[in-house]
Amino acid sequence: MIDRVGHAADDNAGFNVVRVVPRYMKCHYCDRDADIAVEKDGIKVGVCKEHFREQMEDLADSEWLQGIDEDLDIDRTE
Repeated sequence: MIDRVGHAADDNAGFNVVRVVPRYMKCHYCDRDADIAVEKDGIKVGVCKEHFREQMEDLADSEWLQGIDEDLDIDRTE
């Protein structure tokens, strides 16, 4: 019953991608089935693809991500 979507394990800022999204898990933002789930501190949250993309777009537009780019100095040449 826990066999819908498999994902590689990943760790980012304390969030772990859930390897298999349980069939019963729904999107945190709507009533659709969750396509992606993350876990942090023992709490699992699922989102559908549409809401995942929206959250990623919001994150891409955020000052937090711009700060990361500056900290990493991605455009520098060696």
